[in-house]
Amino acid sequence: MKVHLKKMLSLAALGMSLFTTTVPTWAGFVSTPEVYIGVNGNGLSYARGSMVGARYSADNTQRIACRITFDSSIPNLYMECFAADSGGKLLSCSSAAPEYLEAVQAMTDSSYIYFEVGRYGQCRGVSITDSSGLLK
Repeated sequence: MKVHLKKMLSLAALGMSLFTTTVPTWAGFVSTPEVYIGVNGNGLSYARGSMVGARYSADNTQRIACRITFDSSIPNLYMECFAADSGGKLLSCSSAAPEYLEAVQAMTDSSYIYFEVGRYGQCRGVSITDSSGLLK
């Protein structure tokens, strides 16, 4: 009887420890928006989405990214954003505007990226939003 009780208590303790270690994976809101390319009310093309959403999408087409590059021929720092949606549409823009450079520098793996493209391929708006909900 003692052995049976001891075995049941150890199984219960094991079950409780397994239960408590998985609880944090259930916590919090999760959103992994995939890449979308469209046209806004002002007639500007835009792209939006998260890096995690693109990475874990069902297709292997989606991409979204921004980067900062140094061009020695100018010489200047500039940023570029690029997106590809699940239908194969591509959109990109670039800018040397300090506020866009600052936004791109703040990007993390939990970033939601939104950018608008002007008539000649220049970025007209860049927004980087970080959120715990965007983590996978």
